[in-house]
Amino acid sequence: MVLPSLEIGVNRIVIEYNAMKMSAGLQGSTARFPVARVDEHEKGGVVPNEGWDPTPPPMVSAREAPLSPTVLVLTSRADVAAYAEEVLGSAGVPVSVINDEDGARTSIGKRDSKIGLLLVDVEAPRIDGTGAMQRIHSDWPELPVVILSAENSSIAMEVALERGASAFVRLPVQRGDLLNRVTELLRAQPGQLTARNDAFGLSAGPFCCTNARMQAIRSSVRRIARFDVPVLVLGESGVGKEVLARQLHVSSHRAGKPFLKLNCAAFPSELLESEMFGYERGAFTGAQKTTQGKLEIADGGTVLLDEIGDMELRLQAKLLHVLQDGEFLRVGGREPVRVNIRVVAATHQDLQRAIEEGRFRTDLYYRLAVLAIEIPPLRERQDEIVPMAEYFLRKHCIPGTRSPGITAELREALLAYDWPGNVRELENVMQRLLVLEDTTSVIRELQANMLRRSGNRRMSASSLHGNEGARPESASRRRSAFEEANQAKATIEAKAIRIALNATHWNRRKAAALLNIEYKTLLYRMKKLGIDSDSDGLLADLKQA
Repeated sequence: MVLPSLEIGVNRIVIEYNAMKMSAGLQGSTARFPVARVDEHEKGGVVPNEGWDPTPPPMVSAREAPLSPTVLVLTSRADVAAYAEEVLGSAGVPVSVINDEDGARTSIGKRDSKIGLLLVDVEAPRIDGTGAMQRIHSDWPELPVVILSAENSSIAMEVALERGASAFVRLPVQRGDLLNRVTELLRAQPGQLTARNDAFGLSAGPFCCTNARMQAIRSSVRRIARFDVPVLVLGESGVGKEVLARQLHVSSHRAGKPFLKLNCAAFPSELLESEMFGYERGAFTGAQKTTQGKLEIADGGTVLLDEIGDMELRLQAKLLHVLQDGEFLRVGGREPVRVNIRVVAATHQDLQRAIEEGRFRTDLYYRLAVLAIEIPPLRERQDEIVPMAEYFLRKHCIPGTRSPGITAELREALLAYDWPGNVRELENVMQRLLVLEDTTSVIRELQANMLRRSGNRRMSASSLHGNEGARPESASRRRSAFEEANQAKATIEAKAIRIALNATHWNRRKAAALLNIEYKTLLYRMKKLGIDSDSDGLLADLKQA
C-alpha cells in the first residue's frame, strides 16, 4: 500500500525538478516564455468553467492518469515548443509540435489521428493563432483547445473562451498549471478522440448518427474506406451526399491527396468533357494551352461526380473507360493519360428508371454501384433533427454573440416539419434564426411552408381527379383523353422501333444503336409493346409510313 504513494511522490519531484530546470534555461535566454510563480487568479482572470476552483489542482502523475491522446502544439517559437514537450512529456503525455495551421489541420484530420487536444500559442510570429483556433474549432468543435497568451486582461480571456477555447493559460505560467489544465481536459472528454475518428467525425453534425439507419451507414463507410472501389451515393437533394463522399476520402489511404467535386448538371456536355478530362492546345477555339482536367488533377485522390444521372451517354462511355482501364484521352489528345483515382458518384435520380428510359448506361451503373449507399431523407430520421439544429447554431454563431437556442415551441415545429430540402434546408433555417433572433418568426415560416405545400398537393390531386362538385362524365372524359394520348404515344414508339428493326434486318443491337438507346432498353420496350418477328405487321407499318 505504501509503494504507489511513494511512486507518486517521486514522480511529482521529477516533474517539479524538470520544470525548474526548464525555467532556469528559459530565464537565462531572451525568450518570452519564462516560467515563474505567478498567481494569475489574483489578476482578475475569468473563471473558464462554472464551479471551477481557482486554487491550482494537485499535480498528477502518469501513473495516476495514463493518457494516450496526443497534445498538438501550434507554435513557431522554439522555447514554447520545448517547454510544452518538457512539462507534458515528463508526465507521459505525448506531444507533437507543428508551426503552421495547414500542418495542424492535416494532423487533426488524417485517418486514425491521435490528436486529443490543441495547444495554441496565439502570439507566435507568422501564425494567426486566434484565427487558426476559430477555424479549427469550427471544423472540429469536439476538440479541446487551450490558448497560451501573455495578454494580461480578463477581456482577452473572455474573447478567447467565447470563440471556442476550452481554457486560457496566461504567460508567464505558474509551474505545473499547464499540465493540470491539459490533463483535466483530456479526462473530461474521454470519448472525443474515438468520435472524431468515426466515419462521420462530428458528434452532432450533418451525420450525428443517433438514428439506427445512419449508424449502419457509418459502419459501412468505415468498411468501404479500406477498399479502392467506386461508390454510388443515392439520396434526395440536401441529405449530405457530398459530406459522406468527403468522409470516405478522409477515412481512406487517399486522405493526403486531393478531393475534387464536379457537378455534372452544372455544365453543358462539351464543357463538362473539358472539365473532366482536360484538353490539348488547339483542341477548340480558345484552347491556347494544354490544360489538365479534374480527373488528372485529382490523381491519387478522390473525385466526386455529383448528379451523375445528368451526364450524357457519350461521356458515360468515356467515364466507363476510365473506371475499367484507368486511362483516358484529353479533348483533342492522342496520348492516353493514366490516373489512379477513386470515383464516388452521387445522384438524387432513380438510375434504374433512367436505364429503362435509355438515359443511363447499364454497364456504367454496375461499374459504379460496386458499393451503393442510400442516405435516408431527414424526415425519416427525426431523432437527428434537434441535435443537427443545435450543431448548426454553434457552427454559424458569430464569435462574441450568444445563440438564441432552441425553445420547446421551436423544437416542436422542427419535428413537425417535413424538410423537403433535408439537411441543407435545416442549416439555412438555423442561419435565419441566428440573423433574426426571433424564434416566433421562424416557427411561423415553417408552418406557412407546410400549409403552402399541403394546398399545392390538394390542388394537384383536384386537377387529376376532378373537384368534388365536378360531374362524373367530365372526369371520365379526362381519363379517356389521357388514355388516348398514351395509346397514340405507344403507337408512334412501336412504329419507330419496327422501322429501325427493318432497316437493320432485325439486328436488335444495331437497331438500338440507330435509335440511340441501350440494347436492354430496346428489348424491354419491344416486350412491353408486344413487338416480335411479325413481318406482316412490320410491312404494314412501312406501307403506312
